[in-house]
Amino acid sequence: MGLGQPTSSFAAMGPPPRSTGILRMWRKDERGKQWTRGGGVRSTGRLIFCCIVVAILIIVSIVLAVLLYIRPPSVVVQNFDVDTQSLTVKQGQFSANISLQVQVNNPNWFNADFKEINVDIRYPNVPSGQFGYGAVSNANFKGYSLSTFNFPLTINYTLANDPNQAIINDLNAKCGTTQGKINIDYTIRLWLKILGVSVKPNIGSTQTITCPLTGSDIQQVLNKAGISARDDVVAA
Repeated sequence: MGLGQPTSSFAAMGPPPRSTGILRMWRKDERGKQWTRGGGVRSTGRLIFCCIVVAILIIVSIVLAVLLYIRPPSVVVQNFDVDTQSLTVKQGQFSANISLQVQVNNPNWFNADFKEINVDIRYPNVPSGQFGYGAVSNANFKGYSLSTFNFPLTINYTLANDPNQAIINDLNAKCGTTQGKINIDYTIRLWLKILGVSVKPNIGSTQTITCPLTGSDIQQVLNKAGISARDDVVAA
């Protein structure tokens, strides 16, 4: 009985068991060079695709690792100082400057860049109670820093925005006879950029400030607007 024809490849023998240690040789013999199959163009395409996938995975890993340690800067309102010397009374309106003291704590190793910081002031419980504003652009706070800065605000009252004179009546009740206190509602709108990503949180609360004007100032506002002073508006 003669010997049969020798097999021309490992495939004819069937896949070897893993225990023989020649499984890798069988794959190489049967599948050939997978990386260079199809010519140079396809090989180059495979290489570029693999490089892109690896680069994306590395970038995503770095971003996720950084995000784990990022903490947003904290913004704390400390005080409102009214500059009564800046009070200006015109026809049916008045304005005054306020210095808003703000503390910013940046706990990160990189700088915190505030593209814009806007503050709106409203008079409480008055639907049309727009009472002031302020804005600062391009404020930068270094990493691992605790900074305090004065934010410039302007109180801006007009009778046109107070058709029922609710604000001027309340100001008279609280500021007409004594230099009392009033409450204001404020909203701070932050536009923060962290590592190129924009974040826009809002901070809102109520603050008590010194009256920005006196009873005689209130009377001037009304008189210059051609409105007669009344007992329920201006104290005698």
